[in-house]
Amino acid sequence: MKHRRILSGLAALMLAASLPMSALAREWDIADGDITIVADNDGQKVSQGTENDISDDNPIIIGNSATNTVSIVAEKDQTANVTLSGANIKEYFLDLAQMQPGVYYGFYFLELAEYFGQEGNDETQMLNLLYVTMNAIRRGKQDLRLIRCIFELRTITISGEAPQMFSCMECGTKENLTVFSLRDSAIYCQNCGKTIRDPWPLQPGTVLACRYIIAAPLEKLYGFTVNEEILDEFERLLRAYLHRYVEKKMKTLQILDLMK
Repeated sequence: MKHRRILSGLAALMLAASLPMSALAREWDIADGDITIVADNDGQKVSQGTENDISDDNPIIIGNSATNTVSIVAEKDQTANVTLSGANIKEYFLDLAQMQPGVYYGFYFLELAEYFGQEGNDETQMLNLLYVTMNAIRRGKQDLRLIRCIFELRTITISGEAPQMFSCMECGTKENLTVFSLRDSAIYCQNCGKTIRDPWPLQPGTVLACRYIIAAPLEKLYGFTVNEEILDEFERLLRAYLHRYVEKKMKTLQILDLMK
């Protein structure tokens, strides 16, 4: 049930609170109907459902359906709290239930996101990542193993635990980066890699894939593929990395392991 609630809320309206603002004229519960805000130089008017417009000069509330966020323009040094009490769900991803083994990958992604998520934090990036990942499964244009690797590395990146893959950890060069250290969570050039305790040779294609996943815009994250040799190496790298840095053993992984 918890997975269903998270998945159902991916495309729902999310509200960022705790911004400086002046006092609210009243609370607006979106469970009572659609809210319309019309703002201009004279302030703003708010209407809900069939109710008449109500003046609500401050704050000015701006909705952005593209990013599923609500921004509040406020006066300096004033505070108030805003609570989201409801949402309209646009996407349930019910068709994924018929896509096997894709649906089991989806459950794993939700469990991993839950592990890294923290109550009270702004998890917009993680929710958006889940959304584009579920769509990638639905499209079926990429190997599910690659989708898993992409999701895992991007999740680690969002949590601030991404490996250093853009320059040599020792000398700083950006050339010949072919040796990875799991212990240091970093890449080394060929020369410096000779001195580390746990050298893990990587193909250039694997290094490039890691870089792309860490830095690519979200809308382009699932826009590439790799050959089987790179994918095998990529999988081994991510399995080892998660085993070292993720303390919890994901229950949903047991299902995926059985399906190999």
